[in-house]
Amino acid sequence: MPYLPVGGATTAFQSPDLLMFGFVDRNQTAKSIVPIPLGELTVDSDSPFLLPNVQAEADWVAILSSPVGSISSRFDVYHVTYALESKTYPNEFTGYGQRYPSPLLASANEQRYITYEDTDSVLIYIGG
Repeated sequence: MPYLPVGGATTAFQSPDLLMFGFVDRNQTAKSIVPIPLGELTVDSDSPFLLPNVQAEADWVAILSSPVGSISSRFDVYHVTYALESKTYPNEFTGYGQRYPSPLLASANEQRYITYEDTDSVLIYIGG
């Protein structure tokens, strides 16, 4: 099942998942993939290539920062069906070592169904 794009929970904001799950158009993307200059590659680099104008990190933040009833237009691209919430950070998401309020999680807890819960997390049905 597709999941929210790599970008918020990791340092990468582009990954092969964007292509595998069809989040970006393969035909258009193949024409615009560019190699990263060798001098800019590091041990932490996730790929030697770059997809210009693809910013999953910004999409990730936009989705988590929108209430469930008025989710960002990027929501449709990612086919978000469930949200997994950590009980350590209720109604929040983390990025770059910071915690941010998540209108998506807060409103989903009030307006949607919990489909699974354990001691660490809650899986909420968002729709789809």
